[in-house]
Amino acid sequence: MARCMSPKCKWRLSLVALAVASLAQSLSASIVEIRNYHGKQVGCVHSGIVASAKACGTEWYTRVFTGTVASSVESGDTDKVLKLVPDEVFFGDSSEVTVITNQACLNSEIQTGDRWVFYLSQNPKSDTLVLSYNSPSKPISEAEDDISVLRDLGHLKDAGNAGILIGTIERLGDSEEMKPIPLANHQLVAKNVKNGTEYTAHTNERGHFKFELPAGKYDVATTPEYGLREVESNFSMQGSVRVENGRCWEHNFAVRPVTAIKPKRDGIISGHLVSPDGKLFTVHPWVQIVSADSEMFTSAYVDAKGYFEAKDLKPGRYRVGLGIRPGTGYFSDVPTPVYYPGVIELRPNEKRTNIDFQLPPEDVLKPLQPTKSNR
Repeated sequence: MARCMSPKCKWRLSLVALAVASLAQSLSASIVEIRNYHGKQVGCVHSGIVASAKACGTEWYTRVFTGTVASSVESGDTDKVLKLVPDEVFFGDSSEVTVITNQACLNSEIQTGDRWVFYLSQNPKSDTLVLSYNSPSKPISEAEDDISVLRDLGHLKDAGNAGILIGTIERLGDSEEMKPIPLANHQLVAKNVKNGTEYTAHTNERGHFKFELPAGKYDVATTPEYGLREVESNFSMQGSVRVENGRCWEHNFAVRPVTAIKPKRDGIISGHLVSPDGKLFTVHPWVQIVSADSEMFTSAYVDAKGYFEAKDLKPGRYRVGLGIRPGTGYFSDVPTPVYYPGVIELRPNEKRTNIDFQLPPEDVLKPLQPTKSNR
């Protein structure tokens, strides 16, 4: 999610909603921020990536350059029309250009005289160039790492014998309450998955790193002496990264001290619910898994063959069945509750299988069958 980092940023973030959809090579997250701008609420849709890497550099852009805002004029409730004068050009031509941007969703207010690194996209419905608030465009004062990558990428495209892998590392605190900080001045190793060759680089004070690597697939980690291990977070991109000649890939991840990483203690309960006649389920019940010692409960879908599985269960004692907690969801109000016999003791990180039981001959689901019409 884009963060409001600049001192010029005057709006307040008021709501965040997350929706996830699949793409061909990655999992893309659409993050909707509702911002207050000039007394109105504006929805800003950002795309996040939860994958091993995402393309960077000039990929997906029509023009990329550093330049100056010659004029900035408001247009409508949220937009601005900008006239930009390039100086150092990384992709595209060097002519002056007029673009449109949604100022309400930019992380910094852009004004006449400002110097930025600009990543401009083509509006697919017209010839207009757009400064998208979802692009990596930013003030020059914040763009040192970006400009360095863009310059190096230009040299590598000419040589065609290596690619760039960049990223940022966050160091998570020993507890969930501690704020993540950039992992500064630490050595990293990029290991070629195929041949085991290792390459090293260091993070700067902002936690940013950059490798120039031969084409191949790589795993990136901090060196062992730091006692840090990669962990999952909203910031992380998990997995190995494929580097291609003349291209740039971004791989961000989070680390935590090994001593602060607690082993997962969540368990699994799975089993088989048998129908009275042994046939497939056409009306699918939900098995309830209810704590015997607290108010906690969850449910698990029963497939056509009667199999179910409940994950992420804390250690404790559980009862399993149908209709144990009436009024708590679909198929919770069966006329006659049905239990797996006894109480299940679940230890830390334990997987309990074969929790099998059968519906009685009167079949408690029959009263819940959908009615049929002869019309």
